[in-house]
Amino acid sequence: MGNITPSYIKRAAEKMMNHYSSIITSDFEINKTIVDEYSDVSKKDRNKIAGYLVVLKINEHRIITSPKAGPKEKRGTRKRKKQRDENRNKRFM
Repeated sequence: MGNITPSYIKRAAEKMMNHYSSIITSDFEINKTIVDEYSDVSKKDRNKIAGYLVVLKINEHRIITSPKAGPKEKRGTRKRKKQRDENRNKRFM
């Protein structure tokens, strides 16, 4: 398990992702130079933001290419729906 990313890092990374999404990549080194160029944060925070940008970019790609992008159905939902429909049909007969 990894560490929990602080909210100020997440906010800064999401703001950069919104403004500079066309030049941000899934490569840490490139993102590090982008963060250094477009913001003035400490070296430690720069690396954290660049790392979180990599995570965001990978997850963005994963969501776009995922075949199961729709909402998930709970287990047994179809069975319950079928039983409910059968019970309704019995009542009206």
